[in-house]
Amino acid sequence: MSHDDTAHSGQKTGSANADAVVRFNASKDYMKVGIARYVPPKGKGSPLSVDLMAEQLAKAGIRVPLDVNAARTVIEKLQAGEDVTKIVVARGVPPVAGTNGRLMCFGDERFPVFPGMAFGTLMPAIPAQGGMRIDGKPVSPPPELLSCDLQIADHGNCSMQEQGGQLVAEVYGTVMVTGCVVQVLPLITVASDRLRITATLYHRDCLGIPVTLERLRELLDTMGVVAPLNEKPVRDALLRAAETGGPVHDVEIARGVMPRHGTDGCLELLFDTMEMAGKVGADGTIDYKDRGSLPVVTEGEAVALLYPPTAGDAGRDVFGESVAPHPGRPVPCVLCPKSIVEDEDGVTLRAALDGFVQHAKGRLSVENMYVVRGDVSMETGNVDLQRGALLVRGNVLSGFSVNCPENITVQGVVEAAFLHTGGDLLAGGLVLQDQGHVIVEGNLKAGFISEGSVDVRGNIQVTKSIDNSDVTCGGLVALGGSGRIVGGTVRSKGGVRVGQLGNELGVRTHVIIELDMKALEDMEEEVRTRRAAIKRINETLGTGSDEDILNQVRQENYKAVEKLLVIREEAQRSIESGKEKLAELKKVTKERLANVSVQVSGVVYPGTVVTFEDRSFEVSSPVSQCEFRMASSKRVVELRSLGKVIAASEEEE
Repeated sequence: MSHDDTAHSGQKTGSANADAVVRFNASKDYMKVGIARYVPPKGKGSPLSVDLMAEQLAKAGIRVPLDVNAARTVIEKLQAGEDVTKIVVARGVPPVAGTNGRLMCFGDERFPVFPGMAFGTLMPAIPAQGGMRIDGKPVSPPPELLSCDLQIADHGNCSMQEQGGQLVAEVYGTVMVTGCVVQVLPLITVASDRLRITATLYHRDCLGIPVTLERLRELLDTMGVVAPLNEKPVRDALLRAAETGGPVHDVEIARGVMPRHGTDGCLELLFDTMEMAGKVGADGTIDYKDRGSLPVVTEGEAVALLYPPTAGDAGRDVFGESVAPHPGRPVPCVLCPKSIVEDEDGVTLRAALDGFVQHAKGRLSVENMYVVRGDVSMETGNVDLQRGALLVRGNVLSGFSVNCPENITVQGVVEAAFLHTGGDLLAGGLVLQDQGHVIVEGNLKAGFISEGSVDVRGNIQVTKSIDNSDVTCGGLVALGGSGRIVGGTVRSKGGVRVGQLGNELGVRTHVIIELDMKALEDMEEEVRTRRAAIKRINETLGTGSDEDILNQVRQENYKAVEKLLVIREEAQRSIESGKEKLAELKKVTKERLANVSVQVSGVVYPGTVVTFEDRSFEVSSPVSQCEFRMASSKRVVELRSLGKVIAASEEEE
């Protein structure tokens, strides 16, 4: 306590006789008075009493009455010599809190009200009362003690009657009082698309009147709803509410007519999409890799049906307004004008040329080239084309086969697979793993060939290497400047151009130049056979003219001899014709021998064998920038370097 005030009897403190004196102090808010000091009486002075304390309290300017019980306690404790400084002997009057206005409901607020229903009145608030300090000054009530009248919330869904002051509901809902605000919370919801209305249903209302189908119909009418009441779900919900005494939520009480949205356009492909799992063998097993031949279409054949989108049909919301449908979207399809034509019906699409139907990334076309957009794998199965070319954007995986009558392009590599093309093959590489086999009727161009069997009718062009492979080529085998052939066998009829042949480890590497001299040898053999036949006839009949020989023959042998003479004449003509052909074949062979060679721009290593027909040369030491040729005159394989013969195979005996 503070604000020390001293009260005494008016006697001088130095007098021999003096009454007891109490000094008071007040709290900071001037709402309490306590004892600060006590001075006992002197001589014949009056001892401290309740009346004396009240007198001294008034003289100290205190305007509130003394707490008699507290004063008696002070006197008792002073007589006992105890501390009295914490005893409050007088108190101010504190403010009194007001009471907020309240709703006097006519029924049970737990249940709903309907539009137009009077459900209660507002009772006014009781205002707060001020207090008084110990010095008599008034004390205003603080804000937290003030009261307020109930107000209808903005958009509170209720109103007050001008006469009678009753609150009337404007919607179907429950009454809610929050603080100084009263409102009706709706229990009915119209969907954002206005196609359905849901509600929370009770079996009775706030006033105890049953909720019926008819009352709910009237409710919908007041809302302007033209859709009929959903009687069955509403009836079921009211029965459940009556059984439980509580609400049933999310009951659909009305529904509009849903619009029938348009359908999107679609593309229906009419050709075989090759999606079968595989072919079934005679024993019932399934070859999952064999999907049959890829389908082709001919000019004028229907390949697809392109259906346009539909607009749909409008619906009606619960208020009777039209609800527009969502129109269908056209199928994102671009038609190749050069290969696809639209039929008169506007739906059928026909091929403008023969080929494969391609449908990818929203584009429909007929192409002469079939495209595999990934690997030849279990996803595609084996690829067997009856016409056209093929493009594989990935790899040809091990164990699969590819057959194409025209050119094949493999942007990846060919693994241990079988591949046959009636045209050219362009591939990133051939990794055949000693199991794959590639047959090319045209030319082959690849990054590398490794561990496989390759047969090519035309030329072979390899960028990097041919390693441990069995290669047969009907034309020229050419590798890049640093390209190498290491291990395996390479057969060629047009020669070999390579950077490196064999390697430092001496890996056995065999290059065979097949000069195709069989025609020459066959013709020589035929001439020898004819000459032998003439010799045998001459030994039997002699070398005279036909007329002389026939004149000397007996009649019974005439026909047999005549037949032998015909054979001799035909053999002689055949020999003359054969000599001309032999001369031509020898000329061609000589020209081929002059042009066909094995050229090594880098190094050829020991372990390498170069064969021309049946004559072979085995390299015994490294040689740089060299060439192998067949010397036609000696029929030996010559090794040349810088234009000079530095070694040769043994001559034929």
